Amino acid sequence: MLCYAPARWLYQPDRYLGVASSADTNAEKLRRMAAAIALRTMGPSLRRWDRQVASGADCYLATSSAVAAMVRDAYGIEAPILHPPPALTAGGTEREVAGIEPGYLLCVSRLLPYKNVDKIVEAATRHPGFRLVVVGDGPERQALLRRATSSTRFLGVVDDPTLRWLYRNCRALVAASYEDYGLTPLEAASFGRPSIVLRAGGFLDTVDEGRTGLFFDRATAEDVQRAVTEFDGCRWSEEAITRHADRFSEETFVAQLRRLVQEWLPSRGVVTT
Repeated sequence: MLCYAPARWLYQPDRYLGVASSADTNAEKLRRMAAAIALRTMGPSLRRWDRQVASGADCYLATSSAVAAMVRDAYGIEAPILHPPPALTAGGTEREVAGIEPGYLLCVSRLLPYKNVDKIVEAATRHPGFRLVVVGDGPERQALLRRATSSTRFLGVVDDPTLRWLYRNCRALVAASYEDYGLTPLEAASFGRPSIVLRAGGFLDTVDEGRTGLFFDRATAEDVQRAVTEFDGCRWSEEAITRHADRFSEETFVAQLRRLVQEWLPSRGVVTT
């Protein structure tokens, strides 16, 4: 079993639901409160059931060192790490987005509380020249629109050719969420674009600090703003960034999966040749 992460809503409910904001409407506050009450009530029994089911798996594989730690904490299982390849790479058609000039910062994310897109949007309102394009949709969209200024453009869900063009023409990807793996920096890297991301979770595996991107330490607008200012003073090698992305290719994934299967089969009594 390849584990993308034990259910975040079940094992990390506070991070999943996020913190209430003064920008939230009454309906949004009630929705968050109702979800928190339901999780507190049903969480213990659901976690017992989940751990019981997890114990029946023949083998666990974790997508990152962060997920391996979560699997260990939730299930008591030591899972080898197998980095999956990004779904989107630079090869393929591209479709330009009208009205967007190259050189923006790009955020590709579901619009959920724990993704902390609000911190990026807030940073964009404070930083001169911080043009932000947000790709993705979710229940936080209306709250984010209320916070944003004209420097931020929301595109919702886009198709692959459009997303390729957006990666190609951004100056960097920016993300402030705690990601289990962190695929978007690898997608950006396949286009030679660096990333500005939170120093946490799967980003620690997929971003090479100083070579393919910069980290900031807290998911706050202030930290995002400081990181963007630092980024503006750095120089990046497009060739080095794309070489980094190649380490996470589909071919590498297949080879590593085959090796892990060959190592695992003898423990199940299967003789390989």
